Amino acid sequence: MMRKKHFNCGDSQCVHTLLNGKHQEHVLFYQPYTSDQELMIVLQTPVMKSNMENYAKQLVFVDTTHCVNQYSFPLFTLVVRDDHGHGVPVAYAIVSNESQKTLETVLGIVCEHFPTSPRAFMVDKDFAEINALQKVFPESAILLCWYHVLQAVNRWLSKSESGVHGLSNTQKRNEIISFFCKLKACTVTVGRPFPDDPACVYVFCMCVCFSLPGPRGCLRKCAPWERCVLVTVVIGSPSSLLPAHLQLIT
Repeated sequence: MMRKKHFNCGDSQCVHTLLNGKHQEHVLFYQPYTSDQELMIVLQTPVMKSNMENYAKQLVFVDTTHCVNQYSFPLFTLVVRDDHGHGVPVAYAIVSNESQKTLETVLGIVCEHFPTSPRAFMVDKDFAEINALQKVFPESAILLCWYHVLQAVNRWLSKSESGVHGLSNTQKRNEIISFFCKLKACTVTVGRPFPDDPACVYVFCMCVCFSLPGPRGCLRKCAPWERCVLVTVVIGSPSSLLPAHLQLIT
């Protein structure tokens, strides 16, 4: 409502002139903001296109930044990692909201310029982004940003529903966080034996949980979603491999 009240028609006209002028070749899609439709601006320069063709086959990072303009319209960014380990943008989108429908439209436009579907996208816990990516890129895996996973676990453990909140359970919470930190070192490569560390068994089970339609569907329906991160899916491994505290809260 605030955006509509303070939206300046002069700004709208300037944007329209700019995007239809000398910078038109960098505009993949432009839908003006009106009372009947959302603003959508999708941009990609030749350098971005080149980086997409060279580095977007494996992993693409997706994030939304707020408060970068006076209307607080979100800036939607797709980033890849180049040969030097640097993150480089491959597409920008300015939208007037972050609804799944809007993001599906934006991603549908960008999808046409990918050389092939990326192996995976990395996102935070924004379900609108996750659902839109699954709809537009059904062949790509969805990975959760490690920072946001730990953030979600910390927030859940601080709640009374976790069963380990409060000062008296500080040590238990620290042990659980320490256990989750071990997940970062767990990798499974084809042809190599599966690690014996219980944490690695658990992260494997979590990956299965996120990749299978059933558990993933359950994940979207559960609230809060943080609890779902602690759901155990045991594939040929006894639950006794898990630390006692995790068994209690799953």
